[in-house]
Amino acid sequence: MTQHREIFKNDSQTTLNAAVLAGDGTVTVADATQLPATQFFRILVDYELMLCLGVSGNTLTVCRGVEGTTAAGHNTGAPVYQVLSQGGLQRYLRDNDPLFDSARPAFRIIDANQNRLHAADFTLLDYSSGATKTDYGNSIILTAGTVALTRPVPAGPTWTLTAAVRSTGTNNQAAWGAACIGVMDTGNQMVSLRWLAHRKMLHVTKNNGSAGYIGPDICSQIPAAGTQWMWLRIVDPNDGNWHFQFSDDGLHFFEIGSFGKTAFLGTVNRIFFGQIDTWGSGCWATLAAWDDGAGILGF
Repeated sequence: MTQHREIFKNDSQTTLNAAVLAGDGTVTVADATQLPATQFFRILVDYELMLCLGVSGNTLTVCRGVEGTTAAGHNTGAPVYQVLSQGGLQRYLRDNDPLFDSARPAFRIIDANQNRLHAADFTLLDYSSGATKTDYGNSIILTAGTVALTRPVPAGPTWTLTAAVRSTGTNNQAAWGAACIGVMDTGNQMVSLRWLAHRKMLHVTKNNGSAGYIGPDICSQIPAAGTQWMWLRIVDPNDGNWHFQFSDDGLHFFEIGSFGKTAFLGTVNRIFFGQIDTWGSGCWATLAAWDDGAGILGF
């Protein structure tokens, strides 16, 4: 299904090619190529804001008198400007942050210095062949059953990794598909905090260098109601332990437990996000927020 988002274009203006009555649902402009090629965008004609719902040639299908303005008649030759309005900005934010209207922190993929990160800023560790990493709006999507995006462990004696994740799958093992964050040593062994969306469960596991599960769980599965997204966090306060935490709102975190570093892994050199599941052919996972040092996102 085609998804239409708020569209912007620099120096976007033209004029009316015909007069417009207050009740008209379309307007004809002199040159629609000066405006965005498709919906949605907003135009200002005299003092009236209109939301463009479609473009066909030089004819725009519009919603009249939006954002508290009044539909009115306009003369041929009246200037038509695309504008950034309050409603347009709010829609743009909703398009790129599905939880914009909630109290949750903003979805941002950033490093400890607040620099925006993209898929290219992560190293892809592909255990299942054919994995992809793709930027999608403010998210990064992984496609494959067993795959991880890695980054170096943040510098300094203490650090915090906070991420918002979701996961799903397309096969009979989808119930085990888990989006996770974790730490990884030089031998590719992993300790990960996993969100099993289909089971509404969280657990902490160890995996070997080939991403194979090593039982039993470090922390057995615990119920977590969750929503579409789950916020996961690993804290290293330099006390010899990792502290694993989760939140269903990105604001209030609960600790599953703390575990001694040397008990499970060798020299840790990376942190990661992934779909670590050797059964997971057809699975994918989405990273919507990543902050590897600055604490809770949005604050």
